[in-house]
Amino acid sequence: MTAVTADAQQDERTAIADRARTALTTPAGFRLTAGGETYLSEPAPGTNYLGRDGSNANLNAYNNYNGLAWCGYFAAAMWDHRGTPANYPGSQSWRTDLGSRFHAYAPGELPKTGDVLVWTDAGDSSHGHVGVVVEVDGTTVITVEGNTGDHNDSVSELSYTWFGAGPERAGKTFRGFASPF
Repeated sequence: MTAVTADAQQDERTAIADRARTALTTPAGFRLTAGGETYLSEPAPGTNYLGRDGSNANLNAYNNYNGLAWCGYFAAAMWDHRGTPANYPGSQSWRTDLGSRFHAYAPGELPKTGDVLVWTDAGDSSHGHVGVVVEVDGTTVITVEGNTGDHNDSVSELSYTWFGAGPERAGKTFRGFASPF
């Protein structure tokens, strides 16, 4: 990756957060069945459900309608597919494939806007979840995440407190965060 000035890094971090927040408010394409009709989501405050009537098909524009879990696809799209791990759909690649750009959880080291938080599934460190940081206010970290929220098929804004074992998600263990630079 080419060296980037501090001002350019801050501009890109802001752009990442702006893309993520826009994903909350902009209709996105989804399907209920593979190869089926494409619908547009109807965003609501704090969430954008890419499904209908409880569907959880994982068929949406972020993962090219492939039916796979899509939190990593969403994070890569917010990073504009630059500097992502080679296997970005696999949530754990954000932890294992970025070298020094991954920061293991430490209570005193908060992420910055544009970073990607990484969790593993409890009892299964090869799978997990990721979310894009859009704001840090003291020890509160606000994210926008794909493949979460309503029926696990939404883009949602979430808030976490940075203390103890890190940001808590049911059934997950927090591991740290990945930085774009």
